[in-house]
Amino acid sequence: MCDPVVAFLNRLCTAPANPFGPEFLAEHLLVVERFAGQLARILGADQTVVRIASLLHDVAAIEDASQIPVHAERGEQLVAELCGPSGPFADSLRLDPARILLIGRCVREHSSPKHVDQTVLESVCVSNADAMSQIARPFYWFHYARTVKGLPHAAAFAWYQSLVERNWNGLIDIAREIVAADHAAVTRLLR
Repeated sequence: MCDPVVAFLNRLCTAPANPFGPEFLAEHLLVVERFAGQLARILGADQTVVRIASLLHDVAAIEDASQIPVHAERGEQLVAELCGPSGPFADSLRLDPARILLIGRCVREHSSPKHVDQTVLESVCVSNADAMSQIARPFYWFHYARTVKGLPHAAAFAWYQSLVERNWNGLIDIAREIVAADHAAVTRLLR
């Protein structure tokens, strides 16, 4: 169902202007999709909404790195454009307006892990999965700190260590259970 979305993201990720590198699709977006899908099944969230939102959550940053500070808000706008009636995914995804709005909300709220008392289940899934991915893929995120953020080694190490701690502390319990082994491994690496 999301093959056109994955193909679109593959084109964006392999474009020379993408500062995250071509590996961003496999090392982050698809990892977020996998974790978000697990959470959606466990929590009873709309799996279609979660899957599309998890794939598109960083689309604004990939399209234009200058949008990183506002990529969540800009991403919500892009979801409406991409999935709406005149967008490139309109025919393949056939989403009703309520689902498009919900996908947009998930994208807007993805930047820190949300809990079930803070937002809708779909957003809980996507926001936690984003944080889980950053814990589960340490080598990519250290690479990101060095290349995209341009941090020297020690600063990149400290930035990633802080990111892992903040994400771990923000996760819902079931998300922690899913990435507990990854967190333990990363904790050993960061000593």
